[in-house]
Amino acid sequence: MKKKIDFIKIAYFIIFVIIVIGLSQVSVKRLNISFLVCFTFFINSLLSIIMIVREKKSYSLYKTYWYFSLIFFCFAPIIQYLSYKNLWKFELSNYDYIISNLLILFANVIFILVYSYKEKKYLAQNNVQIHPENVVIKTTILTKSILLFLLFACLMISISNIGLSNLFSTDENMYSLSSNSMFNTIFGLLCRGIPVYIFYIFYSEKSKFNILSLITLIVIIILNFPTSITRFWMGSIYIGVFLIVFNKKNSSKRKYDIVLLAAFALIFPLLFAFKYHDINYFIENGFEVKAMNDSYNSVDYDAYSIVPRSIIYVKDNGIENGKQLLGTVLFIVPRQMWENKPNPTGDLIARAQGQSYTNISCPYISEGYINFGIAGTIVFQIVLALICAKMDYNYWYKANDKLLFRIIYPFLMGFLVYLLRGALHPVIVYLFCFSLPLLFMQFLIKKDDRNDVKSI
Repeated sequence: MKKKIDFIKIAYFIIFVIIVIGLSQVSVKRLNISFLVCFTFFINSLLSIIMIVREKKSYSLYKTYWYFSLIFFCFAPIIQYLSYKNLWKFELSNYDYIISNLLILFANVIFILVYSYKEKKYLAQNNVQIHPENVVIKTTILTKSILLFLLFACLMISISNIGLSNLFSTDENMYSLSSNSMFNTIFGLLCRGIPVYIFYIFYSEKSKFNILSLITLIVIIILNFPTSITRFWMGSIYIGVFLIVFNKKNSSKRKYDIVLLAAFALIFPLLFAFKYHDINYFIENGFEVKAMNDSYNSVDYDAYSIVPRSIIYVKDNGIENGKQLLGTVLFIVPRQMWENKPNPTGDLIARAQGQSYTNISCPYISEGYINFGIAGTIVFQIVLALICAKMDYNYWYKANDKLLFRIIYPFLMGFLVYLLRGALHPVIVYLFCFSLPLLFMQFLIKKDDRNDVKSI
């Protein structure tokens, strides 16, 4: 009798081989390689791998946190360190690397302790059973008509405002309904996010593709075409759709691991080419795949490099005492009404350190450090761990409760990566815009207690 082919192991092996090939292409240019730098990178990498392996749920915010830590705080910066790549032309010393790795290690330990404590507390208080499947939603003809109208309204409004060709270009948020840039951003993201919720409803009715869910998926791809949006928005949308389609009760499956590994190790680096060119350029000139380490040495993987720069900023200028956090919380207030409204933290660091281009990332760890120092890092990590523990528990163990939360949860994986990379200000804006349609959905969705399904 033939053994069944284990495609998961094959996929792991292929990705591992590609990663090894990518690492083998690294050109070691640093002469003063520090043992302590390499050792602290090794400790952080080992901790991330252990946490990923120990996580039994097939996907979770907790696991996503550790994948981010492994790729953005270990794998990419190791390549940058050995290649002697100074991102944004800001040189870091061995001391800067060691202090940054220790801060990251400290933050990770806080995250582990708080998350583990809350998870054990939740599970001990409740006799729960794992239950991650999509909830079945029954829709009436009227509801289907309303949703289809919304779907095509989003498509038509986007085409009329930015043009059909721009939907596939690198130009983003070019909505011209108002001179208020915040309104343009919110409106544009709404048009891109609403079809995602419609897809969940149409697909979950039978937990398989039908004509309505296929049409909706096509619209999602058009409005969220990979070459026209940021990779972190793309990751949030496409990873979420993947989890909706492949969401099964068997938590031993490792499909999500494959998706994240492929996204971070393969897809994101390959899409590096589209950062400066649109699809028409490659149709005319052909596509050239750069060495993998070229993309890891790019500013798209600059999250780690901002950690030591934030430490240097606080040393030179002091902490912000919550000023940056206040600007994020009150993001909806326009600058016309708030003359001294804080810029995103990445912008603050870049300007203070003489960098001309200021639209840079600022990882979540640095946000806490710049606002309140070490105390800020501790508090920020505690808050994040509490939120992740609560959301993971509600999704995996609360069965059919909180349908609106269950709809948005699969998309939070990508948004968490975006949050961890930062800066915090634009992440909150994007997440707010993506969550807005839920306010409308709660008026449509009603529980049918007789069949234990949701009907709208």
